[in-house]
Amino acid sequence: MNKTYHWFNIVVYIKGELYPHNMKEERDIIGSRKGGSILITLQYIISWPFNMEEERDFFLFYVLAIAAIYVILYFLLFSYKSKENNVKLPRGKFGWPIIGETLDFFLSNKRGHPEKFVVDRMKNYSSEVFKTSLIGEKMAIFCGHSGNKFIFSNENKLVKSWLPQSMRKVLCISESNTKLRNNLSDFLKPEALKMYIHVMDYYVRQHLDHEWAPNQTLKVYPLAKKFTFSLICRLFLGIEDPTQMAKLVDQFALVTAGLLSVPINLPGTAFNTAIKASQFIRKELRKIIRQQRDYLSEKKKDSETINHFLAHILFATGDDSKFTSEDEIASILLVFLVAGHDTTASLITSLVYYLADNPQKRRRSQNLKDPKNC
Repeated sequence: MNKTYHWFNIVVYIKGELYPHNMKEERDIIGSRKGGSILITLQYIISWPFNMEEERDFFLFYVLAIAAIYVILYFLLFSYKSKENNVKLPRGKFGWPIIGETLDFFLSNKRGHPEKFVVDRMKNYSSEVFKTSLIGEKMAIFCGHSGNKFIFSNENKLVKSWLPQSMRKVLCISESNTKLRNNLSDFLKPEALKMYIHVMDYYVRQHLDHEWAPNQTLKVYPLAKKFTFSLICRLFLGIEDPTQMAKLVDQFALVTAGLLSVPINLPGTAFNTAIKASQFIRKELRKIIRQQRDYLSEKKKDSETINHFLAHILFATGDDSKFTSEDEIASILLVFLVAGHDTTASLITSLVYYLADNPQKRRRSQNLKDPKNC
């Protein structure tokens, strides 16, 4: 019987380079390192008579063998790196590669029980801290009062602020300059915010009279978002024109919807839509910055002039050209707008819910209006 010769040409990709290997000798397994990767060359010739069924089984066997070799090498390298970075991690699991436990997290939110994701893992692993992986990022989640105290008392010491990749790309977040950050932090201190209480009180009363009082049934969260956005526009940007606010509010909703999305920038995805919306908002913010800069250039620095956050930024950065980039200021404003929008609206909604559900506490809060009861 004639022998049938089957030639194998194995191709290995390593860092963009193509390595073909024609096999004409008996099997030889060579392991060498090139560019930090393992290069495997298999050289062999198969020369014996067999039928097509045997050929298929033979080919399948060697494909599985090659796959097994790569899997073993991967885990060997992984365990080697793990030994080098032998850090004790909290209990928990990272879930699927890349996806992690993102699906469980989103499903819990969609079903109206966002706390279930955390509560289940607190029961299974630890009531204080557990590890997980969300939106392609490995992380540890701290729980309860002790966890919150640890984080807030160790900022920039044992922990530092961090945002998912989707947030960083949508908001174009970069390392803030220390001098600029220190100047802006003065504006947000409780002492500085006291001067805006009368403005907040005016807008609260106006909003309740126009949006709440005429209705018998209310959806609190949408109204709370509308109120916080109008208040933020006034306190942060110094704008009161409803037309300007309307330009921003719809795009702003698209931004917030894509902040915690899977960071895949393809047309039609929430991430792609959020990036486009953030670009539109920054364009509008740059227009507002130029208008405010022209207006403030003719004014003196006093309490009547610095009556919103943007004015404070422009005066704080006016003496140093390194900090006067409109793009940088627009990005900072967008971050503060996002940070103060949904969180404040959620807090207002929760307060209304619990006060409506507990008449006794509602009466106590109403009594606090009277100075005699304070």
